[in-house]
Formats: sequence, structure tokens, C-alpha cells
Amino acid sequence: MNEGQFFWGLSNGVIVCAIAGAFWLGLGIGTVATEVGWLVCALSTVLQVGVCAALLWAAVRLRRKSGFRASELRQRDGRSNHGLHSTGSGGIVSASG
Repeated sequence: MNEGQFFWGLSNGVIVCAIAGAFWLGLGIGTVATEVGWLVCALSTVLQVGVCAALLWAAVRLRRKSGFRASELRQRDGRSNHGLHSTGSGGIVSASG
């Protein structure tokens, strides 16, 4: 795995964490919505959307900065091929267990 692949994968992780964080924050805002005023909920929602958008923007910038493209996966060498297969196998094993 070279540096470009690492940053490309890191950007994928940032995207997943941004979406998951926005979901859980929204769930938390919804649970306290009846106890606090609508203004607090509205400001929290604006903050939630803003932070999620900023993280997604940063992830896209990181992906572009990496210089790696998905089309390069077909042209990978044996060493990076082994790393990608072992990562995928580990994900399948952990998902089934």
C-alpha cells in the first residue's frame, strides 16, 4: 500500500465517520427536543449540518490530494494486492462472526 492508497482509504473513513456522527448527533438532538426550546434544537441542527458538510468537504479534498484513483486498483502490484485482499478478508470474517 502506497501513500496515495492510504490517504484515499483515510478519506473513505472520514466520510463514514462524518455521516455516522451526523446521524447520532441528530438522534441525540431529537431525544431532547421536547425538553429544550426550539431555538436550541434549530441551532444544534445547523451546527450538525455545518460540521458534517465541513468534514465531507475535507474528505473530498483529502481524496483529491492523495492522487490515487479507483481505476488504479486494476493496475496494482502484488504487494498492494495482498494488502487489499487481507483487509477484505478480515472485514468478511469480522462481519460474519
